[in-house]
Amino acid sequence: MEIIAWLVILLVASSLFMVAYVVITNHQATKEINKELE
Repeated sequence: MEIIAWLVILLVASSLFMVAYVVITNHQATKEINKELE
């Protein structure tokens, strides 16, 4: 059972990391686009 729990924790941590990465990259991309529009 502990192995399954560790797998679930790793899955949640990796998915959260991916979401944070996407949010950060999208934020930087929108900043660059706004600079070009001005």
